[in-house]
Amino acid sequence: MSDKFVKDMDSFAAGVCTALACLKIAIQNSPGFDQTRLEEAIKGVLSAPSSQVDQESFAAPLNFLLNQHSYNAPQPEDTPPQAKH
Repeated sequence: MSDKFVKDMDSFAAGVCTALACLKIAIQNSPGFDQTRLEEAIKGVLSAPSSQVDQESFAAPLNFLLNQHSYNAPQPEDTPPQAKH
């Protein structure tokens, strides 16, 4: 394999993990999001991976999702309108 191919694949993997983190952050802020169900689903997949894949490489993005990535978007403040003097 060429160095460029390895660099391209490493860059691709980094981009995929970043995309996963962005998606997770977005859904965590959605009404009804259930962190426990997400974690259970990921752990279920990790417990029975295909024998056709490299286990460590397969698990890397899934373990990445298990890490806490959260973003609390600023919420508009509920402040009453200012009285005019």
